[in-house]
Amino acid sequence: MGNRARSSWLWQSLTYRLRLLKKGLIWCIGFGVEVNIWDDPWLPNSPDFKVQSPCPPDCEYRKVKDLILENPHCWNLEILRTLFNQAEINDIMAIPLSLQENEDILIWPKVQIIDTGRYFFRFYFFLKPVQRDRFKA
Repeated sequence: MGNRARSSWLWQSLTYRLRLLKKGLIWCIGFGVEVNIWDDPWLPNSPDFKVQSPCPPDCEYRKVKDLILENPHCWNLEILRTLFNQAEINDIMAIPLSLQENEDILIWPKVQIIDTGRYFFRFYFFLKPVQRDRFKA
């Protein structure tokens, strides 16, 4: 049933909502292997969750893992300073890095309703118990 004209209203509705859902997701950084620095949404304080700084010509850094030192496991400030503006550096440095082998996962960020100050959706409750531990204070 690949023909769009023959697709049921329900199927069209579901696929439309799935596309909308995917647009609102943001990457939660584990080891940064899956996340493209320049194309993927992963910066929590950026307007569209993406890096705003332009990718330099001939840039060798593609994945978020390229911005992380292995030992000690932390952000590579030297590289960050060559690629990003100070606001983005601050956002990146605020992203906690796990010491365990965690994969990158897509999450739905907290979205706040300005009138009431309440969150109408929280991704935390939809994560597996092992993944929840990454977000505990």
